[in-house]
Amino acid sequence: STGATSHSTLVGGLSSGQTFSYFVRCQDGAGNPNTADFLIEFSVASPPSTTPPPDTTPPSRSNGAPTGSLTSGTISTSISLATDENATCRYSTTAGTNYDSMINTFSTTGATSHSTLVSGLTNGATFSYYVRCTDGVGNKNTSDLLIEFSILGSATTGGPVPPPIGPTPTPTPTPAPGIPTPAPTAPPGTPTPAPGIPGTPTPAPTAPGTTPPAPPTTVILNEGSLIRGPDGIKVYIINAFGYKRHIFNPAVFGMYKHFAWEGIMSVSKEVLDSYTTSDLYRADGDPKVYSLEEVNEAGGSAMKHHLDMTAAQFTARAWNWNQVFIVNNAERDYYSTGYLIHSDTVIPY
Repeated sequence: STGATSHSTLVGGLSSGQTFSYFVRCQDGAGNPNTADFLIEFSVASPPSTTPPPDTTPPSRSNGAPTGSLTSGTISTSISLATDENATCRYSTTAGTNYDSMINTFSTTGATSHSTLVSGLTNGATFSYYVRCTDGVGNKNTSDLLIEFSILGSATTGGPVPPPIGPTPTPTPTPAPGIPTPAPTAPPGTPTPAPGIPGTPTPAPTAPGTTPPAPPTTVILNEGSLIRGPDGIKVYIINAFGYKRHIFNPAVFGMYKHFAWEGIMSVSKEVLDSYTTSDLYRADGDPKVYSLEEVNEAGGSAMKHHLDMTAAQFTARAWNWNQVFIVNNAERDYYSTGYLIHSDTVIPY
């Protein structure tokens, strides 16, 4: 519409989010045209975006459990937490561990409820698990969620039955069936020590023309008994589950005030071999399990290796909690620290 003093026309081909410019010139009835443009310019707005902004927030964690104190005698329990979005959660027993460095993944995870079984728990101890999670686009927690609880009661065994750590009441002994008679040992005070075990008595000589006393017909072995085989040198402590642990050297022997050299019982090779040797141990109140590598017994050199794996990975390697002996802190700290043993580590010793 034009020809008067108001002019208009329809333009098409417009689209959202674009700017359009129109340059206008006019001419009057006498033929006098404009020589410069008149600009008409406008934009068409974009529709509201339906694409959400990118997710840059890691999962929010809550409801960590258990807390407080659990019943005395608990040797395993499930730890759990919730997240505000689908996530994969891991845990470590060391605070401040990066998510990517955590090797323990929750057995139930991937949604918003997460749980996993932890074991090796002991009475009188506190256990701490530090949890971090990641969402589906890789946003990882950079701080820990602490799940911490205690087991009621005095520190005793957790699954495995350890050697005694301090003086304990002596249980009523029962003869171990089928155990052959050991070689007789001398009474306390015999001055000649056995090789490699300072202070260990050796059998006293029998006077000519006399008959030595008849040896006992049974050997009474209990949880925590000290034994040695026919070599008369290596000393072991046994547990009620058929395992024996080598007492590394006299220095370690002396770390347990209730041990006595005269209390070591000599047994036959058959009896000694009936107990499976275990090099696994942990300190009282410390959930970390170690394997001991005896580098040089004569030189007093041994190395502890932390089993850095889940409980499921532990049992998958044909280990069981009954073979984990409990030691005191002095013995744990006596050994130097070696490499970590993971679920796929080949142990050369």
